[in-house]
Amino acid sequence: MLVGAITSLAQGSSELTLTQAVSLAVANSRDLALARVKYTVAKNMARVYRAPFLPSLDTGSTPAYSSGFPVAINGQPPSLFQLNYSQAIFDEPLRSQFRAQEERAKSLEIETVRMRDDVIVRTATSYLELAKARQSLDLLRNESASAQRITTAPIIIRGQRATKLSTLRYQDLSQR
Repeated sequence: MLVGAITSLAQGSSELTLTQAVSLAVANSRDLALARVKYTVAKNMARVYRAPFLPSLDTGSTPAYSSGFPVAINGQPPSLFQLNYSQAIFDEPLRSQFRAQEERAKSLEIETVRMRDDVIVRTATSYLELAKARQSLDLLRNESASAQRITTAPIIIRGQRATKLSTLRYQDLSQR
């Protein structure tokens, strides 16, 4: 997630701030997307388990041709239109399943928030580590440039201006 942003920085785009890095990480995190999908599925399953406790109204019609006196399955005369109303009120096993599914959805919501926080912490930690490494790299470059200036500066040995070759010879002799 952060690698793509770093790659774009290496290609010459503008500098990435911590806020932008966190936003990119939250938007592109697979773990967070999976947690959100699981939460959505659990929430929708809770709605499915709640459906029997809501009023249900069913309608239908049974037009048919018959010779003689038609009789329905239950022995009553057939009707052209039917209307049925149903609602579960005292179904404890079904209500327990509904409550369990609601609790699962709540726990997955908490897990999604925890996952989002985890992504933010990992991104901020990586960003700060990269900033620290960048600062160390800048210090090393400055140190290297300073050392280069020192070694290329003219050196006076015994009152005479020395060349780079004689400086290296002098250093070899002094080390022995």
